[in-house]
Parts: sequence; structure tokens; C-alpha cells
Amino acid sequence: MVDEESKEGPLAQAVEYGISTHMLKREDAWCRCENADGSFTFGVFDGHGGPALSHKVAEELPAKLHDAVSDRAIENAFWDVDAAFGAQMQTQGTTASCLCIRPTR
Repeated sequence: MVDEESKEGPLAQAVEYGISTHMLKREDAWCRCENADGSFTFGVFDGHGGPALSHKVAEELPAKLHDAVSDRAIENAFWDVDAAFGAQMQTQGTTASCLCIRPTR
């Protein structure tokens, strides 16, 4: 699915995220973001205990990673998402594996 709202503004030219359909539980999610500044973010989210958390993280984490300008900021992006959704989804979890590619200047 493509998030049409994210196609405007400084963040993204194209944001896609979806549900992995190869497993019966459909707890896994993914994202691919191509940003206006030439950077890309790819993510795979392995859900545990239900699908809601991995899907929310796939929608929210790419924007936070795009704004991160240092190793510490990247780490904080993960912690921020954890804090935002962790208390709400106490019976669910997700493992987030992301790759961010930025153009050199």
C-alpha cells in the first residue's frame, strides 16, 4: 500500500508499507521509503503476539529515521517508537531491522 499523504512535504516521494502474506498470522510488516532528498529507508518488522505493533512501527519509524542525523539520533528514533507504542501493546512485540541509505555530499 502507498501512503498518499506522505508524498507531500519534505519527507517522502513514495512511502510503501504492507503486511507479509506468507505466514498465516500476518504478524510481519515491511516498509520502503524513497525520500525527496535522495535517501532510502527499508525495514522489516517481525511481529510477535499479534500484528498491530509491527504494522504501526512500519508506518511510524521511517520518518523518525529520516530525521536522525547521528548514530545517537538513530538509536533514539528506535527508543522513541518503543516508548510511544510499548505501553499500549503490552502483549505484542516486534523486531525491527532497518537499512537507511543516504546520498553523500
